[in-house]
Amino acid sequence: MKNIRFITDRAALPRFSRTRHLEPRTSKAPAVRIAYLTSVYPAVSHTFIIREVQALRKQGVGVDTFSIRRPPAEQPISAQDTKEQDATYYILPPRWPRLFAAHLSALSSRPLRFLAAFHFALATHPGGMHSLLWHFFYFVEGVLLWHELNRRGIAHIHVHFGMACATVVMIASQLGDFSYSMTLHGPTVFYDTSRFLLREKVQRAMLVFCISAFCRSQVMVHVPPEHWQKLHIVHCGVDTGAYSFAGPRAAASGGPRLLCIGRLVPEKAQAILLHMIARLRGDYPTINCTLVGDGPDRTRLEALAQRLGIRDRLSFVGSVSQEDIPTYLEQSDVFVLPSFAEGLPVVLMEAMAKGLPVVTTYIAGIPELVRDHETGLLAPSGDVEALTTAVREILEDPKLRDRLALSAREKVLKEFDINQIGDRLARIFGTQLASQGRADGNEAG
Repeated sequence: MKNIRFITDRAALPRFSRTRHLEPRTSKAPAVRIAYLTSVYPAVSHTFIIREVQALRKQGVGVDTFSIRRPPAEQPISAQDTKEQDATYYILPPRWPRLFAAHLSALSSRPLRFLAAFHFALATHPGGMHSLLWHFFYFVEGVLLWHELNRRGIAHIHVHFGMACATVVMIASQLGDFSYSMTLHGPTVFYDTSRFLLREKVQRAMLVFCISAFCRSQVMVHVPPEHWQKLHIVHCGVDTGAYSFAGPRAAASGGPRLLCIGRLVPEKAQAILLHMIARLRGDYPTINCTLVGDGPDRTRLEALAQRLGIRDRLSFVGSVSQEDIPTYLEQSDVFVLPSFAEGLPVVLMEAMAKGLPVVTTYIAGIPELVRDHETGLLAPSGDVEALTTAVREILEDPKLRDRLALSAREKVLKEFDINQIGDRLARIFGTQLASQGRADGNEAG
């Protein structure tokens, strides 16, 4: 990296343990005010972020929401989404008077930092004119972000995902006055860590939350050991109260009902699901599968279903509001997620909380949630035959189905309840910011 100097903390490393042992066990989290930033907020595929924000607020943490862009107009909107959207600060598209005022304020009040941040933005681009131009845009956005944080007196911002919006935050932090933290999910950021500046972002962050042990291990590959102490394992979570346990399920008179929820993109591997249904149809002529979600692969998947002769067995319902998800879970017999690449899917937690037996793949952080033949069934990714065998096993063994459902619900209640996770996050944020004199949102001194 061109002429970039990193300052690292050489403090002795603590002995490794899971995150629940890293934060002090105090009775109440200190009063904190922070900002949350994502690329799009609220987003239909990232409802876990809304849950996290609301859980933090329940713990007394003030959370201002920021987003790079507005959600698309066609996105299904719930009452909760509307409320969050109305309270969110959107950076793009910029209001030109606000844009000029922000840059003028930064340039006049801290000219050296302004120029240093501009140089940093250009110097850290991974190469090529295209990325250079994008880093210029990230600088422009970063100054807007810095200006609004300063106007509100917020001294810490948390960003979900480690891609473009984290780059904006890292550049903006060069102007000073605030610290930042990240939640890393994967797998995209691990595909090209140089492009996404993963090492630089982690080294400059105050805290880094990893959604699974697997995710943390991938970060540790790319970050010097002296920064491992800031890596906390904090899962995404679900509101278990919103997913009442459905209990044992009788076989459906109309044939097995499968459900898959996720974006229609190659990494979700819905094509594997379709080949599986084609194999099962011989024994289950009235099998049905509902695919909830939308994306660029929809046309290709519909054409594949036609070629396999199973188009009449599938329902492509597109994107739906989060409020509708429990209904789809209630009306299904088995949840199937045949992904090639994942972080730790929240949709699996939702299905397990509802008592719907799950079949998914041995990848990334999934085995930390789904234990084979304990809380669900696992198959090697890309193996149609193994996935078919797993689904068939659940369909043919009601006792197994009921046992998995009960164990899965217990697993989610114990480790993935959003209120417990919100409590842990509040304690971590509060303790860390208080130690820096920022607990009330304002920098000390």
